[in-house]
Amino acid sequence: MIRATALIAALLTLAAPAALAGRTATPGVTPTQIVLGATGPLTGPAAQYKPVLTGAKAYFDYVNAHGGVNGRKIVYKIEDDGYDPSRTASLTSKLVEQDNVFAIFNSVGTEHALAVREYLNQKKVPQLFVGSGAATLANEHARWPWSIPLLPSFGGEGAIYGRLIAKEHPNAKIGVLYEDDEYGSELLAA
Repeated sequence: MIRATALIAALLTLAAPAALAGRTATPGVTPTQIVLGATGPLTGPAAQYKPVLTGAKAYFDYVNAHGGVNGRKIVYKIEDDGYDPSRTASLTSKLVEQDNVFAIFNSVGTEHALAVREYLNQKKVPQLFVGSGAATLANEHARWPWSIPLLPSFGGEGAIYGRLIAKEHPNAKIGVLYEDDEYGSELLAA
């Protein structure tokens, strides 16, 4: 999270000259606050990921209690998408267009990140530390420069599991249960 705070501070430093030059103000950034948004499963079948979001909020509360970032308090708005990509899309739109967030930070899920990546890149809203290791998020940075994933690649994760099984249990027969989506396919392939 220290890197997250440093990244936000760096992005603010880059945004400041445009604001000072009289150009369009940076959405979500005022002299007193930085507004970040996130979507994720606070309820529903994937609610076990709730601590990813509430943990970030707790950290930002700590940063705020110690002076914020360059004197600005971080306002972290979390929307419950119930782990449904269609809800992710509408809630992300709300965060950008109504709540005027500076960035979408720490959202959870591959399909969810992909559901809003094009929209956020068109709007030039940073999509920071996406909770996904999908290759398409990591490998297409030239096409989607406003999106930055957080997790190691799913392919790398699968390779680690495979090597460990081959080394520790060379004669084992294994079965694999996997999600029928980008995440599951990449993990299985590795």
